[in-house]
Amino acid sequence: LHDGTGTLNLTTCRFIDNTARSTEGTEALGGAIYTRSNEVHIDDCWFQGNQVQIPDFSQKGAFGNRAHGGAIYFGGTDEPKTINITRTNFIGNNAI
Repeated sequence: LHDGTGTLNLTTCRFIDNTARSTEGTEALGGAIYTRSNEVHIDDCWFQGNQVQIPDFSQKGAFGNRAHGGAIYFGGTDEPKTINITRTNFIGNNAI
């Protein structure tokens, strides 16, 4: 799920075995969710087995070849964000 700006509300949802993969010179962001929203509310959700991957590039770890946020990546500007996560499980999510 890629969300823009504004408010993101998720209730009673499941994100299982999703993968974000990069291509050479790009970042992999948020295995299940990548959001730039200023306000995020997640309630009664389940995040399991989600991952972000970068292939085995010779420049792994160099600018642009990075993996962030196995389950959720909160991106965007440096503006303060409101993030509320309640009654939610995170199991076996990875950024590799």
